Amino acid sequence: MKNAIFGLIIIIFSIVLALLAAEAFLRLSDRSPVKSTWLEMHERGFMMNRASVDALYTLDDRSVRKSISQLRTRGLAPNSDDLNIFVMGDSFTFGLLLEEQDTFVELLNRRVELEAPDSGVRFINAGVGGTGLADWVAQLHEFQDDWPMDGILIIHNYDDFMRMLAKNLYVAQPDSTLLHSMRWVENPVKRSFDQSRLWKSLQENSRLASLLQNYLWSSIYFTDIIYGSDPDPELPRMPEYEWEHEYASYAITLTDKLYEKLAELADELDIPLWVGTTGYLYEENLTDINREVILELDSIFERHGIPYADITPALSEKVDGDFARITIPRDTHPNEEGAAMIAEQLWEQLLRDLIYESSL
Repeated sequence: MKNAIFGLIIIIFSIVLALLAAEAFLRLSDRSPVKSTWLEMHERGFMMNRASVDALYTLDDRSVRKSISQLRTRGLAPNSDDLNIFVMGDSFTFGLLLEEQDTFVELLNRRVELEAPDSGVRFINAGVGGTGLADWVAQLHEFQDDWPMDGILIIHNYDDFMRMLAKNLYVAQPDSTLLHSMRWVENPVKRSFDQSRLWKSLQENSRLASLLQNYLWSSIYFTDIIYGSDPDPELPRMPEYEWEHEYASYAITLTDKLYEKLAELADELDIPLWVGTTGYLYEENLTDINREVILELDSIFERHGIPYADITPALSEKVDGDFARITIPRDTHPNEEGAAMIAEQLWEQLLRDLIYESSL
């Protein structure tokens, strides 16, 4: 018995020592920075922010605590006394490594307070990391009764249309109909982990826990029900093509149909729909499919009567083509200077006149 107890103690001690050694290695090699997640998947298959949570994200010397409202928006919940313009976008819009007051959405609010204080307009940060056009359409349809929206502002980044295809949330048919579908479902185990205060604390204090979270996210938390081992034959899926230009043509068609759907939603709610970009849609960031869709956006928006401005040329001119200077080192997201420039160009090229002229 004593030998068994001694052996068990040795095993436990060895495990603890191995865990400590792994933690030390990750810290010394600067891998898996501590963070906690604030993302979850809706049963409809799109990504969204969790409601009423705070989370941590770190990179090098940046450590940002994020607060998510009960309406899944970043920062304070919308006030019914304001004219709320919900800003949809990905992690650039959310402001992944920026404090809330430094995101371009909040900087737009400062512009409104300064230049149009009587408008009553407030921009609401509804950005969600890793999302694209299909996610935003699905979010708006699911949350339209819960969100006090007086306007919608879509902010495109450089990978939104490949993500649109990958999510398979909508499928365009040859007869131009648009079918609801989905590709991913969330494993119930993720929700159990998300609700655990202990697990959140471990993520925010242990790089080993953060590494494990990365593995769970990539391999355990989500199941592919279109291209996985047990596909659902009833779900519509994107057509399969032989050539990339065929996928690009399909992506253009799907984008057009999704914006038609968004325009119809805006008309039903009697609110404006506006579209801008992050300004990071320069050549080096674009895959062929994203590039082809972006080239067609002007005609798509003209067809549906949607105001649009791509601020990429102006932003590139401002930085003399050197986007690295306004991008967080070892990352792809705008720094504080970059966010300020995005807000400035969106205001100057798109939003100021629309707010002055609109009847919100």
